[in-house]
Amino acid sequence: MLLSIGIKALNEQRRIANSIASALQVANKFSGEVILADCASTDQTVQIASSYPIRIVRMAAPEERSCGAGAQLAYQESKGQFFYLMDGDMVLNSDAAERFMEFLNKNPEYAGVGGRTKELVLTTHEFRIRAKSEEMRQCTSSIDVDRLDGGGLYRRAAIESVGYFADQNLKAFEEFELGARLLTNGWKLARLDVTAVEHFGHDVPSYSLLWTRFVSGYACGAGQVFRASIGKATFLRVVKNLAHIKYSLAVCSASLTSAFIAALYPWSGLAFVIAMLGSGIILLSFRRQSLRLGVFSLVAWILGSIAFLRGALWPRQDPFRVIQHEAIATKRTEDLKPMSGTCDR
Repeated sequence: MLLSIGIKALNEQRRIANSIASALQVANKFSGEVILADCASTDQTVQIASSYPIRIVRMAAPEERSCGAGAQLAYQESKGQFFYLMDGDMVLNSDAAERFMEFLNKNPEYAGVGGRTKELVLTTHEFRIRAKSEEMRQCTSSIDVDRLDGGGLYRRAAIESVGYFADQNLKAFEEFELGARLLTNGWKLARLDVTAVEHFGHDVPSYSLLWTRFVSGYACGAGQVFRASIGKATFLRVVKNLAHIKYSLAVCSASLTSAFIAALYPWSGLAFVIAMLGSGIILLSFRRQSLRLGVFSLVAWILGSIAFLRGALWPRQDPFRVIQHEAIATKRTEDLKPMSGTCDR
C-alpha cells in the first residue's frame, strides 16, 4: 500500500465527518487507507466515523490517552509506504497532499514534508498567537524545518530507522520529538509554502482552555520531551530548539532567585517579583503586539513552568510498547451513498 492517512481524535463529533471525508478524498487518489485512532472518546465520534469506509481502532485504556499515544496508535495500525498524520478537527487539502507525495518521491533524503496550518477558529488567545506564528513562518525562504507541527507526510522507511513514530508518553510536542530523532539520524524535514490543513481549534474561553490544558497534563509536554531526551543523542537538539523548555527554565530560575531574595530581604524580594512580572508583560505585549495577549502569554509561561517540572517527573512507559486497542466495525465502500465521500467545508 502506498499511502496511509492516520487521524487521531478525542471527542471530535462536531468535526470528524469533514476530517474523514477530506482524508478519504486523498487516500482514494493513491489507493490508500484511512485509519481513525480514537483515544477513547465519550461522545459520538466513533459512531459517526463508523459510517465511513475506514479502519477505526479505539484505545483500550482511557487513562493512557495522549497526543503521542493517539499518533502512535494510528501509525502502529498503518500499512502504507507513506504515512500522513492529522487531527480529527482538521480538513486536509487534497492538492497539498499530492505536492507532498511528489516532493518525497523526488527528494529521498527527506523523511517528511508538511505545509501551513490555516487556523479558522480565532476566538481564543492561544489560536490567535498560533495564527500570528504561522504568518511569521511564511516570511522565511528556507524549506528545511525541525518539526512538522499540525501534521505532515512521512516516509515509513525513515520512521522505521528511528524505531517508532510518536512517543506514546507525550501529552504534547510529539511531532517535535519525532523531528529531533529524525534529524539526529541524518534525515531532513521540509515545510512547503502551501496550506496543508484547515484547523478548527477550540472555541472555549482562553483562560478556561489554558487551565484545562494544565489540569489534563497537556501542558506537561515540554517537560516530558526534556526527560525523554536525557542521556540520548537528541538532548542538545531538544534543549536548543524547543522554546518552551527555555521559557520554563527561565521562569523557574527567576522564581528561585525571587524566593532567595525574599528570604533575605522581604521587601526587596517583593519589588523584584513586581519588576519581573512588569518586564514580562511589557516584553510579551510588544512581541504579541497586544497587551491582552501579552498578559495571557505571561500567565501561560508561569503555568507552563510548573507543568514543565511536573512533566519532567512524569512516569514513563516503554515507547516501543504496542498500544492495546479494539477494532470498530465500519461500513463497506459498496454500502455507501455517493455523497458520503464529499467534504462540506
